[in-house]
Amino acid sequence: GKMMQEKVAIYHIETVIDDNLFPPLFKWIQVLKKEMNIAQKLLAYGSAYGLKLVPLWARKMIFWSIRAPFGLTQVVAGETVAVHEKTLEANYRDKVVEVDGQSDILILAPTALGPYTKDKVMNPLLVNTYALGYYFNMYVGGTPLLRKGGIIIVVNSMHNAWASPDHDCYRELFEEVIATEGRDGFEKYQEQFATNERLNDIYRQGKGPAGVHGFYMYTWAAHAMEWASKVILVGCRDPAGAEILGWERHASLLDAVAAARDQLGDSNASVTYLRCPPVTYCKVKSVNERGA
Repeated sequence: GKMMQEKVAIYHIETVIDDNLFPPLFKWIQVLKKEMNIAQKLLAYGSAYGLKLVPLWARKMIFWSIRAPFGLTQVVAGETVAVHEKTLEANYRDKVVEVDGQSDILILAPTALGPYTKDKVMNPLLVNTYALGYYFNMYVGGTPLLRKGGIIIVVNSMHNAWASPDHDCYRELFEEVIATEGRDGFEKYQEQFATNERLNDIYRQGKGPAGVHGFYMYTWAAHAMEWASKVILVGCRDPAGAEILGWERHASLLDAVAAARDQLGDSNASVTYLRCPPVTYCKVKSVNERGA
């Protein structure tokens, strides 16, 4: 928008919505366990155990049948950069959470709540994008929750399933390029995907993203991939995606934390769980701020 506005007169409009993401029956999803009332705890435990008995297609149908009752809190219009600054101010106003220092181990549990997984299974490429691209980067002030060289634990079933034709470009990038070239050599294929008319026709028909879009999804996680020394996956149903990404796998969260501490050489390595929803942006306090 900023580059376009240098050449063309643009009237830029941005909207901000509130945090009312779930109807009353599912309000507990945004409530911390320690703050839940008895009814919310019953719903939470009942949902957690009951959904284990429901097949994936039915769980997906239930999940995407939920309609968010959110409302509009702000509309700003005008010059692109000025408008976006006001939007960020509104988003940060009630969502910034101060945290005392960085952690050695960061636990992330990405959900299918996102723009690329509507009515779809969360494929391995998008698990990587949501966990290491979105969740890891949900901080302000320039300091990540995880210390440099720390370990990320991702909790996700990571089904090796791909919606077609919606995610064809993601699958081809993941299985044919990332699987063989890794993160060091995949970029040389970008033009090939960008000019792939078969994949671009899917975009033109409104059935999926453009052929090159998978590259943006993968590189979105680049900061976290370089920052963390290792990524461990808990709960995966199919090892294929984890193997391509180079993620270590463990059956339980306790096993994963123990393995991370062992690899860091510190039995008391600190652990932080970034819970989402609700959506928050973490601000890690500096040593001076913590001492004040």
